[in-house]
Amino acid sequence: MLANNRVRKNRFKNSQKERANQILSSVTFIFKSIISICGLCLLSLFFVLCYDFITQSHHFAVKDIYVEHGKMIPKQIVLKLSEVKLETNIFSINIGLVEKKLLNNPWISDVKITREIPSSIYIATKEYEPLAIIDLGRKYLIDIYGNIFKEWETADPKDLPVILGLSYADIKAGNKQASVSFEAVMEILKICQKGPNILSTQMIKKINIDKDIGITIYAFEPTKTISLGYSNLLTKYDRLEQVVNFLKQIDKFEKVNFIDLKNYNRVVISPNPFELSTKAHKEV
Repeated sequence: MLANNRVRKNRFKNSQKERANQILSSVTFIFKSIISICGLCLLSLFFVLCYDFITQSHHFAVKDIYVEHGKMIPKQIVLKLSEVKLETNIFSINIGLVEKKLLNNPWISDVKITREIPSSIYIATKEYEPLAIIDLGRKYLIDIYGNIFKEWETADPKDLPVILGLSYADIKAGNKQASVSFEAVMEILKICQKGPNILSTQMIKKINIDKDIGITIYAFEPTKTISLGYSNLLTKYDRLEQVVNFLKQIDKFEKVNFIDLKNYNRVVISPNPFELSTKAHKEV
């Protein structure tokens, strides 16, 4: 009996000790948690105060705004669109928002904005490079990659080739591929763009696409009609260069009205009808 009572007494003491250890551990955990939370709060407050100091300090006020721009959107318009103003704190400027504002202009394809501490902002805009005007019932500008980037307006460049004969279904959009006709037009425009050459894009007035005949170019001054078809465009362009150079050498180019290169092995040249009627009149 005495032995049993002694064992029960030891178990009771061990239970009290374990409970005291658990309470101590809990109190320690709570105390450490409170200290950690207080530390985080103080650290957050410190960062907030630092942020407020930096974003409100006149030491970081914008003194210079440098703009690198393209041909269509001048410096004054870039500054107006960006809404970045002198004396604004350099760290309070939301770079992402400014870029978004500038990209809302249809001429601007890319924007890069950088800060130079303590007081300078650099804005660099990149513009779309217009390759031609495409007439789909309404006129649009397309870039060198064949993408429509804005509707053509009277203030936009006028000395661009006008593409006729295509529809919205021919244009690439998203995952949809462009039609064979559209790809052929882009190919000949890129060939002509490489210049200096016998037929640059500046010389082309319009390009007409016929589903059966292919590509017909109206170019030069006075206007001459050049029929190319669809295939072997680079070879046909080289042949055109040979023909034009030859006609210029013999001083007959001005009298030519039509050059047919649909079959590059058989070039057909037609004179200006006015020249023929004049000659006939003289012979009479």
